[in-house]
Amino acid sequence: MTIPASLKSIRFFIEFIKLPQVDFENTMILNMGQLLSIPFIIVGAILLYRSRSEIDNKK
Repeated sequence: MTIPASLKSIRFFIEFIKLPQVDFENTMILNMGQLLSIPFIIVGAILLYRSRSEIDNKK
């Protein structure tokens, strides 16, 4: 479960050095790749939190 979250996090930061794909991205704070990565990062963080909570509850 952590690999997809890690890949999306890495992609989020790589998008800062990438050239914009379309003209309207020049006026945006975050580009399209970063915006599409945010939900996956959030879901990955939630899954990590839930799995850690379940491990702590079993102890």
